[in-house]
Amino acid sequence: SLVTLDYDGILFQTLHYIAQPLIVDGSGMLYLDNASLAVTTRTFGPTLDKWRRTPCIFHGNAGDGKDYFETISAAWTSAIRDKSVVTVDPPGYSTGIVLFEMGDLPGARANFERSIKEEPRNALESMYNYAVLSNQLGDNDAALSAYDECVKAKPGHIDALLNSANIYFTRGDHDTAKRYVEIALSAHPDSALAKHYYAVVMEKVQ
Repeated sequence: SLVTLDYDGILFQTLHYIAQPLIVDGSGMLYLDNASLAVTTRTFGPTLDKWRRTPCIFHGNAGDGKDYFETISAAWTSAIRDKSVVTVDPPGYSTGIVLFEMGDLPGARANFERSIKEEPRNALESMYNYAVLSNQLGDNDAALSAYDECVKAKPGHIDALLNSANIYFTRGDHDTAKRYVEIALSAHPDSALAKHYYAVVMEKVQ
């Protein structure tokens, strides 16, 4: 099995540093970037000690990183059995993080949106990240809608509430901004940030 082949976890770890689809062919070979780079456990032999010491940068050795490896393993088995070529997309959540760190905000947002649909474990955090990026990209209606979804999933989500308040405040809708800050304060009465927001909003409302 692929798990036996990759018993040192080299492939498993390496894939979390490369936000590209993985292609598996009927011979059991694994490729990245349209077969321009063949990936086998021997490819990363010189860095074996590094991978042993370094857990997955996103999930340790569990979470959707484990799910991704299991998906690849199933594709590997299927490709060999059926003599076919199978493409496996990397998880949307971890890809979104990689693309964000690379400065590709539209690409990151698209992958967080995919994660919301495909990765229930990460749905809330992906929704929040999607909202933040929508705001940064100037799509504030999408941001507000996503922040509201965060609050539905986690009532009292202070970051979503205050970020929504900030958008409404910037638009000049101070009454709505006040309402969101009040909800945040109700859930987090000791929050210094929520108190600060409230003071700023009340200067405009009064």
